[in-house]
Formats: sequence, structure tokens, C-alpha cells
Amino acid sequence: GTMPFSPNLEFPIITSMKTAILVLISTSALLMTVGCHKHLSAPELVDPVYMDLKGKADALLTSITAQEKEVEKARVTYETAPIRTGQKEDATEDYFQAQHKLQKMMEDYRYYALKVRSQLKNDRVSYEKAYKENKPWPDPEEIANYRVDRKIAEEPKEWNSEDRIKKKLPKKATPTEAAE
Repeated sequence: GTMPFSPNLEFPIITSMKTAILVLISTSALLMTVGCHKHLSAPELVDPVYMDLKGKADALLTSITAQEKEVEKARVTYETAPIRTGQKEDATEDYFQAQHKLQKMMEDYRYYALKVRSQLKNDRVSYEKAYKENKPWPDPEEIANYRVDRKIAEEPKEWNSEDRIKKKLPKKATPTEAAE
């Protein structure tokens, strides 16, 4: 028999498909490098610094709600504990520790809430400037600096000489062996 399709007819179709795919890939690559320079109405939502600060503030707000319940529970225990007993002293200590923890959380929340508000204002101003100058935003250097600052802030504040010695000694030696 005869072939229903001529090989010469199939080849131009395949070539046009390849061309269409190539054009599509090229256009996509061009758009990704040049970018669709659409103005963002809420640029802070693409800023990792803003989102991190907002996440910390939101997490603290959730923790504060839970801690308020702990304070109330400790208050009830404190008020119902028998007077002149160890239970009353323990309940008093627990109550005031819970209150102190709540106050610290609220202080941290206020700090992050202010940082979020400040970053929001900064993002809107810096985004407009970057948009007008056709520069990348958010600034990668600002993000890197923020990450370094966070790392430093989250490191332990207490210095322990034994930990320092352990880090400097070879794995097999212990601080007591090193002293000998």
C-alpha cells in the first residue's frame, strides 16, 4: 500500500513545532531576564526581611496568648494555695515567674511590631526608588546584612570557657586531660 502521509509533509510540521517551542522558550527567557516590570502594590510581601520580622511578631503574639493562660492558671493556684506552706511559696514563685515571662514576651512583641512597621515604611520607599531606577529589589545586600545580624543576635550571649576549650582541643582530649 501507499502511505497516507508523505514524509515531506511531516517534516515541515515538526520543524514548525520545534520553532514554536524555541520561540516560546526564548520569549520566556527574555521575559525572565528583562522581567515584566509590573509595579507591586504591596512590595513588602516579597521582602524576606519584612516577612521574617512579621513572622516573629505573629509567633510572639500567639505565644503571648498562651502565656496569658499560664499566668491566669498560676494566679488561681497562688490564690488557692494554703497559707504558710511550701505550696504557697512555690505557687508565688511560679506566678511571678509566669508574669515576668509574659512581660518579656510583650516587650519582645512591641520591639518586633515596631521593626515591622519601620521595615514596611522602608520597603515602600526603597521599592519606589528601585522601581523608578529599574534596579533589583529587594536589595540582596540588605538581605545578607539582615541574615548576619540575625545570626549574631541569636547566638548565645554567655561565654563558657569549657565550651571554648572543647572547641580548640582535638576531639579525643578532654579539658581535664589537657590540663595534665
